[in-house]
Amino acid sequence: VRAMFYSALCQAESGQFAGALAGLTTFVTQNPKHPLTPEAQLRQGYCQLQLRSYPEAIKTLTPLRNQPGFADRACWWIARSHVGGSNPTVPQTHSQTLVTAINELNKAAGLARAAISTDSQASARERSILMELGDVQQLAGKYTEAVATYQKVIQFNSDRTEEAMQRLATAYHLSGNYPQSEST
Repeated sequence: VRAMFYSALCQAESGQFAGALAGLTTFVTQNPKHPLTPEAQLRQGYCQLQLRSYPEAIKTLTPLRNQPGFADRACWWIARSHVGGSNPTVPQTHSQTLVTAINELNKAAGLARAAISTDSQASARERSILMELGDVQQLAGKYTEAVATYQKVIQFNSDRTEEAMQRLATAYHLSGNYPQSEST
């Protein structure tokens, strides 16, 4: 059973998302009560996201939004699916989809922050989620909110600081705060 699971993970890691999705789907179907099933479902959603099957990814990941150990990544990847599946040529729908994605990313960041004491990778995930949150906020035209988000990332003083500062300068510029953009 584990060999089936890890074989599918290896396929996903090597970019063979269709094959990995098939293997993970088989695993979940054949082993609904196995302890690895929630992770297999998470990875299914990731493969669907990579294959641009956005509605399917959202459907697969939604039950994991409250699953300890998986909730932050499920919300993060649901947000990515919303953004990926959004159609910018339909402004009203696109705007609402971005708001939904922002809400999911805020939830994901909070869940990652809450998991820091028990999960050694949660802090790095939180920084990545916040960077993506700032990007989606800019995409939605919420430049002031993006400024605040990038400032949070900078406070971590991590390997993402320089990247966050560049994006912060862009957010200031787009918000019309040119002096602050130039001084950043």
